[in-house]
Amino acid sequence: MPTLLIVGERDPTVVRLNEQAAAALPDRCELRVVPHATHLFAEPGALEQVAGWAAEWFERYLAGEDLTLDGYLPEPGEPDRPS
Repeated sequence: MPTLLIVGERDPTVVRLNEQAAAALPDRCELRVVPHATHLFAEPGALEQVAGWAAEWFERYLAGEDLTLDGYLPEPGEPDRPS
């Protein structure tokens, strides 16, 4: 399953953990590090960078996929399923 990991450069512990996770995952795992960003991506432009990478990833791996919620939501006219 394709996986995208995004982490801020200024959070070295989380960068290291994400590197370990990426190494342990099968193919198609991509690790992106946002330069000069902390873990909340609060720095100017950081969140926009994250959103851009995520949008590209979703387009690459999910374009044309059936993303309906079959089995998760009740059919029209069915009672709500208990949570």
